[in-house]
Amino acid sequence: MKPVSRLDSASPTLAESFRRASPAKREKAVLVACEMAVHSAELQSQDIVLALDVLRGRAAEPPGLWRRIEDIAAHFDQEYLRLWEEGDEEQDESKKLEALRLLSKTSATSALAFALSEDPALLHEAIYETIEAFDDPCEIIRAVECELR
Repeated sequence: MKPVSRLDSASPTLAESFRRASPAKREKAVLVACEMAVHSAELQSQDIVLALDVLRGRAAEPPGLWRRIEDIAAHFDQEYLRLWEEGDEEQDESKKLEALRLLSKTSATSALAFALSEDPALLHEAIYETIEAFDDPCEIIRAVECELR
């Protein structure tokens, strides 16, 4: 029996393509997915840009980058939860919409953290997180599928 991942729950076909792909294709697919998620979530901090450069092979990973990316994701997650709760209590849909934007930022940043991980077995988690960063994940699933072929 094959192991079931969060990627399997989001897109079983993509998960199977990921399992069959070479390590190089997996890395390229993760890079493309992270680039798309970062762009969609409008992330622009210096650490986010540096993380993408590391994934592209344009920069060496400086000490502490992974921890800073994790901290950014945690910050977005805390703000998401705060705004969502406020939106619920106040029945304020604008706060809920902003909370959902923060959830996309959380997912995109978490994807970068998984992609930067020293454990290549976690790359599928990066792809899962990028899928979660989109309201409609069809485009990112197609792009990742294309890179895995």
